Amino acid sequence: MDFNNKTVFEFVNEIYGYDQPYLPNWTKKAIIDIESYGNVQMFSQLDVKLKDDVDVIKSLLYESIFSKYMLVPGHLVRPDGIYISKLNIDTYWTLLISTKMYTSKLSGKGVDDDKNSTDWSLLYHKKNGEVTCKNLKERLDDVRQDFTCQGSLRIHFILPGVAQERTSNQSSRSNRGGCFTENNDVIMYIDEKLLERYFKGNSYIKFNVIF
Repeated sequence: MDFNNKTVFEFVNEIYGYDQPYLPNWTKKAIIDIESYGNVQMFSQLDVKLKDDVDVIKSLLYESIFSKYMLVPGHLVRPDGIYISKLNIDTYWTLLISTKMYTSKLSGKGVDDDKNSTDWSLLYHKKNGEVTCKNLKERLDDVRQDFTCQGSLRIHFILPGVAQERTSNQSSRSNRGGCFTENNDVIMYIDEKLLERYFKGNSYIKFNVIF
């Protein structure tokens, strides 16, 4: 599947079908357009002013030069991939990726810990909620206060999958997997079957960042 130039609404429904729970309005305007990706070292080669992940995020919010790039941040940031796209001059949405590979399906507290890794408000936080890098977190907060995030598409590639998947007639927060909304975010779980079905070929290469 080629996900580029699709709205988040189209992307989600193409994978999970059009009987999905309510999707926020921003998903119908948010267009995925990723041409490349790289870590801060790559970005710094293109712009010497970019010294760390916060510098790159600031550039993605304030400038358009890297609008089609996904950042592969350092491990202290927590997501494995960050893509930021502007909806207008002061609003934006994010695509946040997490990838985990296990010997058996993820379950219990591990699911919640993994879900928090793509929470846009929890960058530079440990699993236990403690801030990892206070100075970087404060700088990041200063950068983000000038803009409004409409929501995030949070994709969790978990191999082989989660222990119990959410179905259309299950609403309990204890049921994990599949696709659901939380606040204004859309959270997707991609297991090995969906990965093989939808993310091979060119699409897989573009999401190669997560591996």
